[in-house]
Amino acid sequence: MLRIIHTIRRLFVVSCVLLLAFSAKAQVSGYFLEGNLQRTALNPAFEGEHNYLAFPLLGSVSVGLNGNVGLSDFLYPYNKDGKALTTFMSKTVDASAFLNRLPELPSVNADVDLKILGAGFRAFGGYNTLNLSLHADAGVHVPKAFFQFAKEGFQHDSYVFSNLSAEALSYVDLAYGHSRAIGENLRVGATLHLLAGAAYADVTVDRLELQMHEDEWAVRSLANAEVGVSGNMQFEFDEEGLPTGVSDSHPSLSSLGLGVDVGAEYDFSDIIEGLRASASLTGLGRIGWKSALRGTSGEGSYVYNGFGEVNPSEMDLDEEMNQIVEGIEGLVNLQFEEVPGIRSRLAPTTRLGAEYRMPFYSPMSVAVLYTHGFYKHLPFNETRLFVNIAPAKIFEASVNVGGSTYGAAFGGMLNFHPKGFAFFVGSDCVAFRITPQGIPVNKLNANAFLGINIPF
Repeated sequence: MLRIIHTIRRLFVVSCVLLLAFSAKAQVSGYFLEGNLQRTALNPAFEGEHNYLAFPLLGSVSVGLNGNVGLSDFLYPYNKDGKALTTFMSKTVDASAFLNRLPELPSVNADVDLKILGAGFRAFGGYNTLNLSLHADAGVHVPKAFFQFAKEGFQHDSYVFSNLSAEALSYVDLAYGHSRAIGENLRVGATLHLLAGAAYADVTVDRLELQMHEDEWAVRSLANAEVGVSGNMQFEFDEEGLPTGVSDSHPSLSSLGLGVDVGAEYDFSDIIEGLRASASLTGLGRIGWKSALRGTSGEGSYVYNGFGEVNPSEMDLDEEMNQIVEGIEGLVNLQFEEVPGIRSRLAPTTRLGAEYRMPFYSPMSVAVLYTHGFYKHLPFNETRLFVNIAPAKIFEASVNVGGSTYGAAFGGMLNFHPKGFAFFVGSDCVAFRITPQGIPVNKLNANAFLGINIPF
């Protein structure tokens, strides 16, 4: 933890270069599969078909990545055989070709979710769930004007850009959910979450102005940051206002919060046979952090000497990246101070779904799902069309296509759910071209999820 606090600025600027981070949008491919025991996380009104116990640490595992850019936007082949790579900062990469590929606000979000323990059971007049989970979410958003400055350097006398931000949040979640039928057609549900924060950071540069003075830049910035950590800590700072360590620390439940999910499902079969609709609002909540730092940009202007020249003939890729990071570090100017406490909020998500079961073959249905994420820096919108089929009592599958803030997506899920052992696997965004490290090349849109549960 001390290392994380000491290098918060470096972590931020590395994220700005790589545009890699973490946010929660995974597993919607199982929204309409009735045998999916974990879909109550998407809508707490849903009822599981069986009581179950989640296999420890494997009840539901999800890793996701979403972005409107890809590695191919920032890394380019170099030398005759094209096997070596260089960054966008190399002189061998044309500035216009690089900048024309970028959207106005290059952004990446992703998620890591792990269910540690879980159970579902019928009691108290409805269906209940009890889960202990670990979540890690973050995002990075860097305006195109920032990359224009980084690439073009001294070609212009001044640059102005805004809305550069990065955020991260990790926490443990203990959740109890209950759903029940009201009448013959309506079902409602809610889930209460007790949250214990692990770490939180939010850095926002609202405005950055650069003015050329001879061979150096005069920079004025309007930026702020918040950092929260678990435990009780007293921080130490260097002369630049950056945290260097902790003078006193001991563990405690100092970062607690509450959250709630609500949902409803209605069967319209009395009006149109086979039609059902559902809606949910998840992720309403806050976490309070007693051990916290707040950072602000310094008053007046400061001197910045630029990124320096990147020469791929004399540098390997790691050396290029390090030089770029060092250049950005000089541009980010924040002074931190310890504060009595801060609050972070979760990112609420609403989902609206409709499903129509085929009259000529009842195990098949078509459906549509709209998702809106109320994220702080870049709201998320997505619409997906589904085809679902359950050809056997113990097996069902779903495929879907859609478009979102981050582009087109294709996904699907397979779910085997006999009593005694249930297994699901799927992806909301299948990447067809990846690096040897498993990172999507053209667009950073990919995720995978799986789970093992024991129905009874």
